Amino acid sequence: MAKRIVKRTPIVPQAHVARIAGSIELLIEIDTEGKPSCISIVRGHPILTSAAVLSVKDWKFQPYRSDGKLVAYSGFLVIDAKDLADGHTQQ
Repeated sequence: MAKRIVKRTPIVPQAHVARIAGSIELLIEIDTEGKPSCISIVRGHPILTSAAVLSVKDWKFQPYRSDGKLVAYSGFLVIDAKDLADGHTQQ
Protein backbone atom coordinates (compact mmCIF):
# COMPACT_ATOMS: atom_id res chain seq x y z
CA MET A 1 0.00 0.00 0.00
CA ALA A 2 1.32 3.43 -0.90
CA LYS A 3 0.49 6.95 0.23
CA ARG A 4 1.16 10.14 -1.71
CA ILE A 5 0.25 13.78 -1.23
CA VAL A 6 -0.43 15.66 -4.44
CA LYS A 7 -0.13 19.45 -4.58
CA ARG A 8 -2.07 19.87 -7.86
CA THR A 9 -5.54 21.34 -7.38
CA PRO A 10 -8.48 20.16 -9.48
CA ILE A 11 -10.22 23.18 -10.99
CA VAL A 12 -13.78 23.26 -9.72
CA PRO A 13 -15.69 26.43 -10.60
CA GLN A 14 -18.33 25.80 -7.91
CA ALA A 15 -15.66 25.41 -5.23
CA HIS A 16 -13.96 28.61 -6.39
CA VAL A 17 -17.18 30.63 -6.17
CA ALA A 18 -18.16 29.09 -2.82
CA ARG A 19 -14.58 29.46 -1.49
CA ILE A 20 -14.34 25.75 -0.66
CA ALA A 21 -10.91 24.33 0.10
CA GLY A 22 -9.56 21.30 1.90
CA SER A 23 -8.04 17.90 1.45
CA ILE A 24 -9.51 14.99 -0.44
CA GLU A 25 -8.42 11.50 0.54
CA LEU A 26 -9.00 8.65 -1.89
CA LEU A 27 -8.28 4.93 -1.72
CA ILE A 28 -7.16 3.80 -5.15
CA GLU A 29 -6.64 0.32 -6.56
CA ILE A 30 -4.15 0.24 -9.43
CA ASP A 31 -4.21 -2.56 -12.01
CA THR A 32 -1.15 -4.28 -13.46
CA GLU A 33 -0.91 -1.66 -16.24
CA GLY A 34 -0.84 1.29 -13.79
CA LYS A 35 -4.44 2.38 -14.40
CA PRO A 36 -6.87 3.09 -11.53
CA SER A 37 -9.34 0.19 -11.41
CA CYS A 38 -11.28 1.34 -8.35
CA ILE A 39 -11.43 4.74 -6.62
CA SER A 40 -13.12 5.11 -3.22
CA ILE A 41 -13.66 8.40 -1.42
CA VAL A 42 -12.32 8.31 2.14
CA ARG A 43 -12.97 11.96 3.05
CA GLY A 44 -13.45 15.41 1.56
CA HIS A 45 -16.09 17.94 0.53
CA PRO A 46 -18.51 16.42 -2.05
CA ILE A 47 -17.85 19.16 -4.65
CA LEU A 48 -14.11 18.62 -4.37
CA THR A 49 -14.23 14.82 -4.23
CA SER A 50 -16.26 14.50 -7.43
CA ALA A 51 -13.71 16.62 -9.34
CA ALA A 52 -10.82 14.71 -7.79
CA VAL A 53 -12.27 11.32 -8.79
CA LEU A 54 -12.88 12.52 -12.36
CA SER A 55 -9.28 13.72 -12.57
CA VAL A 56 -7.60 10.72 -10.94
CA LYS A 57 -9.44 8.13 -13.04
CA ASP A 58 -7.39 9.34 -16.05
CA TRP A 59 -4.03 9.25 -14.26
CA LYS A 60 -1.37 6.65 -15.01
CA PHE A 61 0.61 5.21 -12.10
CA GLN A 62 3.92 3.37 -12.03
CA PRO A 63 3.24 -0.37 -12.45
CA TYR A 64 4.40 -2.42 -9.46
CA ARG A 65 6.45 -5.59 -9.70
CA SER A 66 6.75 -8.36 -7.14
CA ASP A 67 9.09 -11.27 -7.84
CA GLY A 68 9.44 -9.99 -11.41
CA LYS A 69 5.69 -10.07 -12.09
CA LEU A 70 3.40 -7.09 -12.53
CA VAL A 71 0.85 -7.01 -9.71
CA ALA A 72 -2.11 -4.83 -8.79
CA TYR A 73 -1.77 -2.66 -5.69
CA SER A 74 -3.68 -0.10 -3.67
CA GLY A 75 -2.89 3.02 -1.71
CA PHE A 76 -4.20 6.26 -0.29
CA LEU A 77 -3.94 9.47 -2.28
CA VAL A 78 -4.35 12.86 -0.59
CA ILE A 79 -5.04 15.89 -2.78
CA ASP A 80 -4.86 19.37 -1.25
CA ALA A 81 -7.45 21.62 -2.89
CA LYS A 82 -6.61 25.23 -2.10
CA ASP A 83 -9.06 28.09 -2.19
CA LEU A 84 -8.46 29.71 -5.57
CA ALA A 85 -10.56 32.73 -4.58
CA ASP A 86 -7.93 34.07 -2.16
CA GLY A 87 -5.93 35.82 -4.89
CA HIS A 88 -3.50 33.00 -5.64
CA THR A 89 -3.24 31.76 -9.19
CA GLN A 90 -2.74 28.20 -10.31
CA GLN A 91 0.04 27.40 -12.78
